[in-house]
Amino acid sequence: MRYFFRLLLSALVVLSSCRKEIEIDFPEMEIKPVVNCLFSPNNHFNINISLSKNSIDTFTYNVENAEVTISGNDGTFFELQHHGGGNYLSDQAFPQAGIVYTLKVNIPDMEKVSATGSIPLNSSVVTEIESKAGHKTEAVMGTGEKARIPVQNLKVKILHNPQESDFMGLSIVRYALTYHRVNDSIFVVENKSKFYYGYLNSDDPAILSEGLGNFYTYQMLLFRDINFTEQPATVRFNVEKEKPSKFWLRFFNFSPEAFQYVKSWFIHEYTQDYDFWEVYEPQPLYSNIENGYGIFAGYSMQLYEVYPDSTLTFE
Repeated sequence: MRYFFRLLLSALVVLSSCRKEIEIDFPEMEIKPVVNCLFSPNNHFNINISLSKNSIDTFTYNVENAEVTISGNDGTFFELQHHGGGNYLSDQAFPQAGIVYTLKVNIPDMEKVSATGSIPLNSSVVTEIESKAGHKTEAVMGTGEKARIPVQNLKVKILHNPQESDFMGLSIVRYALTYHRVNDSIFVVENKSKFYYGYLNSDDPAILSEGLGNFYTYQMLLFRDINFTEQPATVRFNVEKEKPSKFWLRFFNFSPEAFQYVKSWFIHEYTQDYDFWEVYEPQPLYSNIENGYGIFAGYSMQLYEVYPDSTLTFE
């Protein structure tokens, strides 16, 4: 036994002597401006400007000394001022659909940054929303069982222009739920001071064709009218709904640039997490910023109040 422990000790010494520290030289990152603005009607331009940073850096380098202007092809011109936190805005700068805007950012000792963007003008519109109570089954991890989950099944009819390319999205907003236990009973109450994005699921071909099926976004479904086969088109999905009460449907019309950015963000966010069973290459975010990173693009959004087991029609 004493011989065994001597042998084990010798092996540990040998193994420890095999350790060697290796220094890895990573390429030096080029510092560029990061400019972000997704704009919509009735909300003024708000441009956030910072500097790029290392992935392990927890500090945000906000830019506070930039000259920021926005000009439209309709002759409009705005100068935006810094309002703290790298945010540049003007109370007079409200974007309008159909106008092409050019953003210019001048930061001392850096290349000038520019981008163009617009809000879609001739966009698809919702003509009907049908909501019906139902259930879906979902596997319970590690048990071999399937849970029966209450949902609202939705059908959204969309009138679109076959001559135009429209880029769309759907999401659900509802009040957050709070659970109260009284004795052996649990009561579900809607917290009307908090909003919550609904957990969405769909097997609609127009949605699945975007290739996001493996990147569970849950909060928004993206699709294009290029995949529609009827007029008006019908998009089908469901949202988990533990309590039968009203909710709100958000229907988005994106510019092509905004659509690409949101789509790349879903994949980018999903691939940031490491999973033993799924290993992905990090997905870079789409950018249309010249001499920098980020996004300058427009969208519009319509909000519809929906009740369970109801049908809404719009002209």
